[in-house]
Amino acid sequence: MTHTQLPRRRGSKALGGCLIVVAILLLGVAAAGWWFIGRPLVQFTSSLGQIDDIQAMSLQLNDRTSYAPPADGALQPQQLDRYLLVLGDIREEMQAHLQVLEQRYEQFGTEQPGLLDIPRLAGAYADFIGLIGQARQAQINALNRHGFSESEYGWTRREVLRAAGMQGATYDLNAYLTALGGSGDLQSQLDRQAPPQGNVELVRERQAELGELGFLALLGL
Repeated sequence: MTHTQLPRRRGSKALGGCLIVVAILLLGVAAAGWWFIGRPLVQFTSSLGQIDDIQAMSLQLNDRTSYAPPADGALQPQQLDRYLLVLGDIREEMQAHLQVLEQRYEQFGTEQPGLLDIPRLAGAYADFIGLIGQARQAQINALNRHGFSESEYGWTRREVLRAAGMQGATYDLNAYLTALGGSGDLQSQLDRQAPPQGNVELVRERQAELGELGFLALLGL
């Protein structure tokens, strides 16, 4: 009886050992799947949620009135001065992060990562959205500091950039964020109308300053 039972016991032990190995392998696969796929997907989804939070920052503005542009579309020198002060404040506040922000912009532009890109790029994408949020906060602080409503600032920014012939003239940060979220098309918002000649001459005198701050314009700031 003993001789007939021994092989069975060994077979049971072997089977149990195999099951343990399989279980360990499955756990390893599950852990790797979470680390390389699940975790990046969570990061990516969370970063998309931050876009709504950034857009809601407008509630922090002191002046939320609507601005009525002049009929002739003429920029005033003080509007150009205040616009450059706002950009300068944003750059100063974001100085330590601008290089990373620019690298991320070159990496993503206005495109969401594709499904196959998410595991590789999700961390960088989340980092990018976080930096955009910091830049938006810096912009709101500057708008409040220099007495701009978002409506007046948006018009001033658009006319300055159009007069300078710079990219990004007719979209703002909200449009940029919408495009990042996958539900907007910046190209359809490009303005082909020629700017007033007076604005071109006014802005030409400050072209060097605008060139230094041009990257912020690409972000819709």
